[in-house]
Amino acid sequence: MARVAGNTYSIAELRASMGDDKASLPQRRKAAKKLHELGLISDDQFDKFRARSAIDSLVGGADRDNCPPEIYEETQDAFAESRRLNPHFGGRTTGMIGRRGTLATIKLMIGRKHTSSDFESLRKHGRLISSFEAIALRHPQYFSDSELAQARKRLEEAGFDVRTITAPASPRQR
Repeated sequence: MARVAGNTYSIAELRASMGDDKASLPQRRKAAKKLHELGLISDDQFDKFRARSAIDSLVGGADRDNCPPEIYEETQDAFAESRRLNPHFGGRTTGMIGRRGTLATIKLMIGRKHTSSDFESLRKHGRLISSFEAIALRHPQYFSDSELAQARKRLEEAGFDVRTITAPASPRQR
């Protein structure tokens, strides 16, 4: 049993609350903080949760309803990982996602002539697997042939072996 904000919860309730998308963001954050304080989740798990919840609060829940769930979840994971590498990652991009939506922003970014600073940051850290271009190649059903060709070209020009891109693991395997 653990106390959070004057209430007593079982560890199972805290874990469920942390992962419950229907729970309010402050409730989920409190549950994650308490689990971390108790040593029941690692520093890495706590950091990943904090990064994802920060991005979710910037982008908002409306996009979740209008975006294919696999694209939304993978983008959230990619942002969380990238934010750990670079705290300034995705500043402009999250604003675009908030205005346009995740899928439309990915398509727009892939269609640009030049790479974004976020793409360059991922390249610098050897994490192009988390780029919008790689996400598009993992989910070709949502992108046009020209968008996929541009994504493939950009990754190859950056020295990334696109043959290493495979379909994403199911959420339970991550």
